[in-house]
Amino acid sequence: MEAKRQKVLVVDDILDNIEVMDGILRSEYEVKMALNGSKALKIAMSEDPPDLILLDIMMPDMDGYEVCRQLKSNPKTRMIPVVFVTAKNEDIDEVKGLQIGAVDYLTKPVSPGIVAARVKTHLSLAAARKELERQNEILRENACLREDVERITRHDLKSPISAFISIPSILARDKNLTPDQVEMLNILNKSGLKMLEMINRSLDLIKMERGQYSLNPVPVDLVKVVRQIIAEFNYLVSVKNVKILFTINGEPPSNEDCLIVQGEEYLFFSMLSNLIKNAIEASPEGRQVSIAIIRRSNYFIEIGNQGEIPAEIRDRFFDRYVTFGKKRGTGLGVYSARLMAKTLGGELSYRSSKEAGTILVVEIPHKESKQDQASLSDSKRNLSGRLKSEIRVLVVDDYDNMRKIISEVLRQMGCRSIYEAASAFEAQEIIAKKPMDLVIASWDLSDKSELEILKALRAKMEGDKVPLILISASINEENLPEIMRDAIENVVAKPFSADTLRNKIETVLSKSGSIGQS
Repeated sequence: MEAKRQKVLVVDDILDNIEVMDGILRSEYEVKMALNGSKALKIAMSEDPPDLILLDIMMPDMDGYEVCRQLKSNPKTRMIPVVFVTAKNEDIDEVKGLQIGAVDYLTKPVSPGIVAARVKTHLSLAAARKELERQNEILRENACLREDVERITRHDLKSPISAFISIPSILARDKNLTPDQVEMLNILNKSGLKMLEMINRSLDLIKMERGQYSLNPVPVDLVKVVRQIIAEFNYLVSVKNVKILFTINGEPPSNEDCLIVQGEEYLFFSMLSNLIKNAIEASPEGRQVSIAIIRRSNYFIEIGNQGEIPAEIRDRFFDRYVTFGKKRGTGLGVYSARLMAKTLGGELSYRSSKEAGTILVVEIPHKESKQDQASLSDSKRNLSGRLKSEIRVLVVDDYDNMRKIISEVLRQMGCRSIYEAASAFEAQEIIAKKPMDLVIASWDLSDKSELEILKALRAKMEGDKVPLILISASINEENLPEIMRDAIENVVAKPFSADTLRNKIETVLSKSGSIGQS
């Protein structure tokens, strides 16, 4: 099929001039004609507009400047390139023409070769601009799609996953469970962690690469995290026939041991899971994989195996997509682990040799407090008798299961007066009837009315700051309104474990000092 020819509109009040241009261009282009500015604008606005306009300046009624000005002010025609055509003896202000949008000038009497060359050049440039605009539109659509995916991931997926992760730990506190029931709960919890890891690796890594990830630190028990990961890889350990040696300062940990650092529990889980899995896979069969937590000025987590990093990839070991000898390896494990370590304020390094094998070292800043240690101990985790009987807590979330999870954590902590709201409107009605001592609210309400909750609180409590915990998968300092900046430290990231939420509640209540009276 013959390619569609490009269209050139020639505008001149003298027919002879139009016919000259037509003779030069008709063999290559479809030539349209207009004897005045009004007709030219009508053709340009039609369903079949020209690809380029050759426009005479000196015309009666409407000169070329005005025609060009109207073309460039209309979104439908402003991208059509305009080339002014003028006689040598005419007093023309070329700067003015270029300022209002013309791309070039041709001088009468015209040279056929110059006309053909200029028209070809500007049509090529116009085609390139159209292609660039088309690609930009695709990028804009992709950006919108990415935002939609991020929204779905944050809210629509992470809220249900919180149920997989939180409910098992809540139910596990029941002393009447059989060993089989406990095992099933563990499997459910591990499945939730696995789903979370997949989501985080596809979404959060992009933010970490851009430096846009907003860390919401809470006390995290490293011992608990490592034990979870070891249990996760029991099958891989048996297949590889390796042994796991876990030590803290050179000694095997006891059942009561816990080591607290500030960070996000699942960020630690994903980072250490990647490194421990790599160590198991890289270890020679029948050998030992060591996981050592060493406390100095900072915490050092050393993960070692007897395998050696191949010389071919050592210089690129932390780069993206670098892998060696793995049929299904993506080359993202160590790369993502280093990003996570940096996001947590630490660093990942390694040392490797044929004699000593390979040791990956995660260094994490040590910011432990006595309060953090106490918050991880079940014997010290309950609130005082007065708080258990008197504290009023409002839970606001439009996801029913999330409200149930949060409320169950509160009940296990000893809270009895728990109120639930599925919207800001319901929350306002509850707040209007009685004062609250603590509010736990989602920042991802579907009707985007989170700010109304805080306004209602501030109005009811006459300016007093009621402790507020935000539950969110997307909040950061940039999108937090000024009125809520005081709550930026009281954010629990979705999905969360029951321990994470419990620790945050303890921390917030201890900082608040006094609790509202009944």
